[in-house]
Amino acid sequence: MIKNYFALQYKMLNRQLADFGVPAAAAWIVLPAVFIGLSFYLFHKTAFARYIYILMAVSLTVNFTSSDRNNFLRSCFKQGDYYRVRLGENILVVLPFLIFLICKNCVASAGILLALATATAFISFKSKLQFIIPTPFYKKPFEFIAGFRKMWPALLCCYLFTIMAIVVHNFNLGVVALTAIFLLCISFYQEMETGFYVWVYSLTPHQFLKQKIATAAWQASLLTLPAAIALGICYPPHLNIIGLFFCLGHIYLATAICAKYSAFPQPVELPQVILLVAGILFAPLLILIIPYFYIRSLKKLNNLLR
Repeated sequence: MIKNYFALQYKMLNRQLADFGVPAAAAWIVLPAVFIGLSFYLFHKTAFARYIYILMAVSLTVNFTSSDRNNFLRSCFKQGDYYRVRLGENILVVLPFLIFLICKNCVASAGILLALATATAFISFKSKLQFIIPTPFYKKPFEFIAGFRKMWPALLCCYLFTIMAIVVHNFNLGVVALTAIFLLCISFYQEMETGFYVWVYSLTPHQFLKQKIATAAWQASLLTLPAAIALGICYPPHLNIIGLFFCLGHIYLATAICAKYSAFPQPVELPQVILLVAGILFAPLLILIIPYFYIRSLKKLNNLLR
């Protein structure tokens, strides 16, 4: 049963690659090469690489923790098999990261990543209590309202890591926590709304994107400024680094919004994801990537906003 489940997931992944216009055979050759190349580049460019690596890998496993998905798996498998499936999924997702960390002699980091991947296999973000978490985002729906209520445990962990960074005098950890908050904000824009929720705006495509980006900048600042200010107070010599990461976070967020609407109303395609990741890992590419996504977004939105 478990073997059939993973075989089905493999076939579905190949079909998704085909839908993106990428032959599965080519993808399984090119994607590992791209992953290895970007990994070497990341470790070459920044001393924070191992922290970023762990964060990226764990964020992938968080996608498996939704209550709806896990309720479905529980209905298909016995309890023991259910946890084997969850653990198997997490290990498969983080395996490339683990192998690369070990090859880079980052054994301790690999051990931390393996422990976190194992732990998230037993987590499902579901609450039996029916209550609404208040947010400061109610005037500008919907991404940050839904994202905040879904990912508040991860946000809380980021703030705890910020406090830990201050207590143990580890500035690098604080920067990673600030970056993680921005990555969570970017993840809020994964869900594509229906055309009606775009059509109701009495705006031109340019005005729509400008409003979306401005709203995202304000709402992301509400979540990231507490961590940034705390780090700035405790590490005054590093204010320039904090400011740089704060500005880059907003630029990446704007890029993600343009990438989202460049595929509207379809989900973001694999080539666009690769471009977005490349821009995050190599910031100068954003000079070309942002205009590309922006122009494509205007064309896609023009059918609804005229």
